Amino acid sequence: IAGNVGAILRLGACLGVGVDLIEPMGFAWGDRAQRRAGMDYAGQADVARHADWDAFRAAAAGRIVLLTTAGAERLPDLRFRPDDVLLLG
Repeated sequence: IAGNVGAILRLGACLGVGVDLIEPMGFAWGDRAQRRAGMDYAGQADVARHADWDAFRAAAAGRIVLLTTAGAERLPDLRFRPDDVLLLG
């Protein structure tokens, strides 16, 4: 939902990490939704939008780490790399 994307935008802005949005999303996303969901931080986030999964994969560098409750590895046991891409949603 847009509120979740807003939370990720705020987190990305605060931590200084980029946020990639992969279309199509399940809700309308435009300037108005971004301002509402991202509050004052949305404009400070480094956001890249991708037309689809293939476009994202072509642009992504590094290992893609899927964050899920059903993962094979426990989060405390995982060793992150500097070039990891954390995938949510």
